[in-house]
Amino acid sequence: MRSCGIRTRPLLEEFNAWLALAETQALPKSPLGRAITYARNQWPALLRYLDDGRLSISNNAAERALRPFADGRKNWLFFQREGGGKTAAILMSLLMTAKAAGIHPGDYFKDVLLRLSTCTDAKMLTPHGWKQHFEVEVTERRHAVLQQILGVA
Repeated sequence: MRSCGIRTRPLLEEFNAWLALAETQALPKSPLGRAITYARNQWPALLRYLDDGRLSISNNAAERALRPFADGRKNWLFFQREGGGKTAAILMSLLMTAKAAGIHPGDYFKDVLLRLSTCTDAKMLTPHGWKQHFEVEVTERRHAVLQQILGVA
């Protein structure tokens, strides 16, 4: 594993020294004192990413992935019965899998709904199966329609 802390480690060491100094000067119950205590308590976890190049100092990707679920949480309280929530969970799973696979969700859902009555292999309609079997065809069709609309030959 590669170390990603060549440039970051000295900055973190300097920040840790500042935290140690500031901790002696800030009141423990003040907002700054609480922030310093929190940072010092989380220090080992913060340094963990330096030793594993697969880890990121930021969790922004994870936060973005969870946002649709957090946004929908209040709306999901109003499903009339358990079946509605189960359907929403399945659709959300398909949506997030399609996004993770780099598939345009609108193209995917529209095409799958059109193929449901004729396609007998459910695996071909999963996001990864659809990408392998149908994405090129659907993308070419979309581009042809756009060219026709824009009058491009």
